Parts: sequence; C-alpha cells; structure tokens
Amino acid sequence: MQFSTKPSRWRSASKRLKPRKAAHLRRPPQRPLKVEQLIRDRRFDPEEKTLVDEMLDRVSAAGIFPAEMKVSNIMIGSTRSDPRRSAYIVDGGNLRPIEKGMSNAEIRDALRDLPVMVGFTPGVDRQPAEPILEPLDIVLRKGVVRSRAKTFLQRLGSAILYSEPVS
Repeated sequence: MQFSTKPSRWRSASKRLKPRKAAHLRRPPQRPLKVEQLIRDRRFDPEEKTLVDEMLDRVSAAGIFPAEMKVSNIMIGSTRSDPRRSAYIVDGGNLRPIEKGMSNAEIRDALRDLPVMVGFTPGVDRQPAEPILEPLDIVLRKGVVRSRAKTFLQRLGSAILYSEPVS
C-alpha cells in the first residue's frame, strides 16, 4: 500500500498542521453576574465588593461620572480580551465629565455616595410611589453582611448534618 505525501483534497495542510490553542485560551469567558442577583442569592462576598471598589477607582481615574447608577447595572465577570474577573458598569446612563478641580479621592467618595434605588414605598390615595434611595456603599456593605448571614433553613440543615444547636 502506498501513501501519498500530497495533502488531502478535502482538508488543506494548513488546517491539519495548525497547533491547537491552549485550554485556558479556548475556554469562553464566564457568564457575567449582576451584583443585584449576587446580593439577592446571598453570594456577594468581600471579594466581589473589592472588585466593585476597583471599578469605582477606574471610573474615578477616567474622570467620568454616571448620571444614574443602579446595582443591577453593575456586573462582575471577564471578557475575551481581559480574562481576569472584574466589575463593569453596563448601562451608566449619561456619562458626564467631572470638573477639573476634584481629586480622584473626592470623585471616588462621590461615586460611593451616589444614591441607588433599592425599592418603592407604596403610594396612598392615588399618589405615585416614592423610590427608596440609599448610597451605593451602604447597599454593597449590606450585601456583604447579608451573604454572611444564614437563613433558617441553612441553620437547620447544618444542625441536622453536624448536630449543632439551632439558634
């Protein structure tokens, strides 16, 4: 039996001899997670808060200020160009430049104190509902505290599995 040294007419030689990419480069980036969903699911750890703080540092260094900020518009994930996990503002509304007289620390503090809508108070007698606003930093701190706290079912499950008293 004779083998031909010519490339197959069905596959080109360049496709056959092309080296495969490393596994970490072929992997698609992780699906981004909304900070609001992480807080609701009690998975917002101090590591994620650090990522959001780093994002606020990047925004203050860029000299821009989002007109409106929502916790649901902050996402944590990676991109194909940057495989590291980091936080991003997905929809910042109107981005406006910051006055030249402010330092990065003042800008960062203003971003942390930016009011974020966390709910509504019901309207009475055909009055419109009023939004409940809290500073972004307080919402993030509450999210970290909430993720540390155990629900009743988690405490009950740990008591059954590990024979701990239910508190």
